[in-house]
Amino acid sequence: SPTPLRRDSKAKQPVSLKALMARKYKKKLLLIFYLTGLFFMTHTDLTSGFSHVNFIAQQFYLSDKAFHFFGYMGLMFLVLLTATQPLEKTDPNLRAKTARRVVTWSTVVILYAIADELTQPMFGRSCDMIDFIADAMGISIGQVIFAAGEAFGLRRSIKRLR
Repeated sequence: SPTPLRRDSKAKQPVSLKALMARKYKKKLLLIFYLTGLFFMTHTDLTSGFSHVNFIAQQFYLSDKAFHFFGYMGLMFLVLLTATQPLEKTDPNLRAKTARRVVTWSTVVILYAIADELTQPMFGRSCDMIDFIADAMGISIGQVIFAAGEAFGLRRSIKRLR
């Protein structure tokens, strides 16, 4: 049996190193898969010809701008969820640390969006400023959703359900 590293606050059960590593890397793995999918979606022309994306776009009258918006909204939310800790009342400096991390990671995601648009011509797509604006709007809404979730304590509520 692995030696306990710490006790789980709710159940007062010992948590093994293996369990801690699984919790830590689950979000990072999800973020890597999401980022890979986003890269694929933004660098291939999925709206031409018959594809599932084209079918969805036609059914709901969506342009590729909507895919950019929702893709970057999800990316920003996942990045912030992975890069920050839940706000606890016990650490007075955590709110300032979280704010710095939000600004830092938002800048990283904006730079990725710029790089994404600049590299699209290498894959047969056009570099479109309107796509970047959709990316930036999605990033902003992703921040708002994350902040609202933190304000209402949704991350702690989700942990209690496990």
